[in-house]
Amino acid sequence: MNKTKILTAGILVIFAILVAGTSLAFEPSANHLEDPLLTRLAIRPSQLPEGSEWIVSGPVGMYDVTQPLHASNIPLVKVDTGVLEYKTAYRVEAFVPNGQSSIYIGNYLYRYASERQAQQAAARLIDVVLAQDGSQYLGEFKSPNQKGLHGQAVMFIGDEEDAIHWFVGSKGEVLVLLMANSMLTANSVPDPSAQETFKTLIDALLQE
Repeated sequence: MNKTKILTAGILVIFAILVAGTSLAFEPSANHLEDPLLTRLAIRPSQLPEGSEWIVSGPVGMYDVTQPLHASNIPLVKVDTGVLEYKTAYRVEAFVPNGQSSIYIGNYLYRYASERQAQQAAARLIDVVLAQDGSQYLGEFKSPNQKGLHGQAVMFIGDEEDAIHWFVGSKGEVLVLLMANSMLTANSVPDPSAQETFKTLIDALLQE
């Protein structure tokens, strides 16, 4: 799989399943101003393994189709608008070396008006990922800080014969998503080293 396909294969899954099927008008509120809170909570270059390729980091808008919670199809379909009512958004994307291939890492953060909204968005999205055929629940992850990040992780096999790992959690009013996308092994099973990298990055997020 080339890098372009890796970038989109797992990202578009979440939004596609939120579709319910009828028209709905929606006014986006997310903007392109950098939010210091989201920047602080995101993965940093120093937390990636040696040899990683940093692709991009910075604020994203609601109509940017390269991030999971984009709204480009909002005029055409009805979705769970509560998930999309974030105020600011930020992303980090990188490739992490993994033998002869790479693991795509996407870290996406969304700030809502309240802690309750962020928690509700996380609950909705983890249900979406768990609904994937053959999904495997990887467990619950909690920060040692009582008010820190708390979330759950799931893995499933994508249409491109890739293993797609999602962590979905929240901290205060912030929804935190982490995706690790890697090719299956020669035996057509998920690569254990990719899952280990994924969990290591979850641990890094839990420390913030």
